[in-house]
Amino acid sequence: MKKFIALAFLCTSGFLKAQTDSGKFNLTEAIAFAEKNSPTLKNAMLDKDISRETVKQVAAAGLPQVCATGNLLQYTQVPGNWVKNFVPSPGAPEYVFIRFQQPINAVASLTMNQLIYSGTFLLGLKAAKEFTNLSSLAYVKTKADLQVNVAKAYLMALTVKKNIEIVNGNLLLLEKSLSDVEKLNAEGFAEKLDVQRLKLAVSNLKVQKEKLLAASDATMN
Repeated sequence: MKKFIALAFLCTSGFLKAQTDSGKFNLTEAIAFAEKNSPTLKNAMLDKDISRETVKQVAAAGLPQVCATGNLLQYTQVPGNWVKNFVPSPGAPEYVFIRFQQPINAVASLTMNQLIYSGTFLLGLKAAKEFTNLSSLAYVKTKADLQVNVAKAYLMALTVKKNIEIVNGNLLLLEKSLSDVEKLNAEGFAEKLDVQRLKLAVSNLKVQKEKLLAASDATMN
């Protein structure tokens, strides 16, 4: 793949600039533009980042876990109960209201857990790391495929452009030959059949040129 792109660069650098909505690109710029804007490559990068975060999440399960909780309760009106007065005295009420709660209650707790050994955890961590490796390889492959596809499209555009230049050159020569033979025919020094053959060749080249121009538009797009 690297040899192919290097060959494409040598063949196209300085000879072809692809017309796009964003300007004119040589091959290196076209590949850079594709790498920056390709949705497929962006998704591959996101998958790669997600896999890394997944490994971190799985690994975090094996770290010491500390949990702190707290609870604060304040009564606007302290609850209580009416109970019988066990110490009666003259004029004392038969029942008294007693509150068994404090106006403010606070409770706090701190717990810590440590995973000493878990076969499931170790297997999951290994699987997560393999997932990261696969995501990295998928990103590299996606990037390489993108570069090759851009280089192929660029070479195709270059080939069509060169073919058009060749056809234009041949067309000029044939049209000049046709003009010369028509003059000779008028003077009686050339056969009419020669004129007809050259007209047919010119016509065929013009058709070929139209096809190449249409192909050029397609490849440039």
